[in-house]
Amino acid sequence: MNITAASPNNMELVANIWPIVDEQSGLIYRILARAYTLEAPDDVISSTLKALAPKDYHLASSFALTARFRHVTEHGTLEGCLHISDFATYESMIIVPIIEQLEGQFAKLQGVNMSTGEPIAVAHIPRFGKEPYVITTFVMESINGELTPSL
Repeated sequence: MNITAASPNNMELVANIWPIVDEQSGLIYRILARAYTLEAPDDVISSTLKALAPKDYHLASSFALTARFRHVTEHGTLEGCLHISDFATYESMIIVPIIEQLEGQFAKLQGVNMSTGEPIAVAHIPRFGKEPYVITTFVMESINGELTPSL
């Protein structure tokens, strides 16, 4: 079977990002993220992502922060985490590798075109734009593991 990559008109990925914040220390150790394909004006995309943010993190993929992120305390240096107050400073360094991985999660084959008499696989592989549309919602994690989005 031949495979042809199709380029849909306005299919672009957008994402919800949920940094998980330890309620006691304010440290972020992992990020939850989920990508969507939405063809709509920015205001509709924004309202859709915000509407999904309170609960959709339950279905999101989890990403650990790499050891290059460090937090220094009086007890030593913790690797693979950063304080919530530092998130904005490193946001793009954190999010870019995550959205690259999210792009790889979409099905490489969405259908089979039989119009020519031979099966031709149809691949619509969505990508994030040059300036990815992302909504970030911090999720607080309690000592007992309960997650609560900060809306």
